[in-house]
Order: sequence, then C-alpha cells, then structure tokens
Amino acid sequence: MSLQPMDLFLFSGQSNSDGRGAPSDAPTFAYGFRVKSWTRAEAWMDACEPLGSETGAVYSVLSDGKAGVSAGISFGSSIAIYRPQREVGLVHCGKGSTFLSDWARNLSTSTLYGAMLARAQAALAAAPAGASIKALIWYQGESETGRAFGAQAESWAATFLAMYDSLCSDLGIPGLTCIVTELGINPASHPYWSTVQAQQRSLDGARSGAIACVSAADLAGIVGNEVHLTTASQVTLGQRYAAKMAAMLAV
Repeated sequence: MSLQPMDLFLFSGQSNSDGRGAPSDAPTFAYGFRVKSWTRAEAWMDACEPLGSETGAVYSVLSDGKAGVSAGISFGSSIAIYRPQREVGLVHCGKGSTFLSDWARNLSTSTLYGAMLARAQAALAAAPAGASIKALIWYQGESETGRAFGAQAESWAATFLAMYDSLCSDLGIPGLTCIVTELGINPASHPYWSTVQAQQRSLDGARSGAIACVSAADLAGIVGNEVHLTTASQVTLGQRYAAKMAAMLAV
C-alpha cells in the first residue's frame, strides 16, 4: 500500500507525557510498523519504547533519562487504524517535574518551549515531502497540585492557553488541534489535584473547538508511585487520544 504524507503529532508535558510505564509490560502494537519517532538525537526511526530515553540529546533541556512507556506508540498504532493510508510521526518533548510556567514562550533552545518548537520544526523539515504537524497532545499539571501552588493550579487553564497561542503562532498553524489530558487518579497528598483537573476539563472545546480534553482520571497509577500511569494505563490513554483525535481531524 502506498502511504500518503506523514502526519506529525507533538507529545509534550511532564513525566506522564514522557512515560514512566515498565517497558517489559509493553504489548505488541498491530500497526506499530507505521509509527516513526523523532529521536532525541534528531533523526527519524521506527518507533520503539521508551520513546524519550536516548542519551546525547541535541536539546538536552528536554532530556532527563527517566523515560518509560508512554501513550505514544499506542496512540500511533490506534490513529493508524483511523487513517489507514498515513504514516504516523511522533515528536516527544516531555520533561518530568516541570511546571506549566516553565513552558512559557522563550525561543532559546536552552528553554523547554524553545527546544519543543525547534524539535517540531526540525522533525517536519526532515520528514518525507508533504508531511504536516497535525496536533499537540499535552499531559502536564501534576507539579501544580502541591500544597504551595494553589495560585498556579487556579490559573492553569489561562497559562496553558497563553502557551498554546504562542505555539500556534510560532509554528504558523492557527488553531492547531490540541488534546489536553485530565490528570489521573487523585493522590491524597496533592491538595490541588482536583483544581487542576477542573482547569483542564474547562478547556474542552476552547479556541473554537481546536482544543479537547481527554481524561486519565480513572486510570491506574504505578503501585507506590501512583502519580505515574502504568503501562496498561498508558496503552488505554493512547487509544483514547486516537479516538478523540480521529474525530477532531474529521476522518
């Protein structure tokens, strides 16, 4: 089958975007052969878990060496079902333990935002002719749920929209399709968890429908490290992303 130009999807946020699931638990994905990843060393390769683990990153600000299984390949394999003639390109830009304010617009590639933008642009430039950036998938917010961060939790949606609007402008993609993830199960030690979840849900349908919210609120965390989703939960989340993305892209 002759494939049409590659669809690129940016995965960004903090540790659950990067992935912390156990690689030994990762299943075989039926359409994984149509999923490519833009490596930390700036090259396209067949996607394999963990996606964000390579050392020697060009933009080292985005690399913490802790990546595990994310929702990436599950999403890629699932969206390939909805888009049967497309190759899927994943551009992971997550960094654990980051606040949303850390992602504010700054074009220096030594910053999270600048490195994310540069990776997206480089991945597109190196992709096959006709490729395009289709969407941003964002999973972040755990950092703002701690006891000392009520103000940041309560302004999460506004802060996200400022970053999103900047990214749309800098990529030259007005109304970039975007999925925001509602955080997973609420750990008792994070008093503003439900506040951030509500902020994330409030973005569903924002920017004239360009932004949607997909929930991870019912998905299991790793025993003893419940903030981070298990491999099975990440697989389910990737499937949820794909179903929502297919509808948003009007497949």
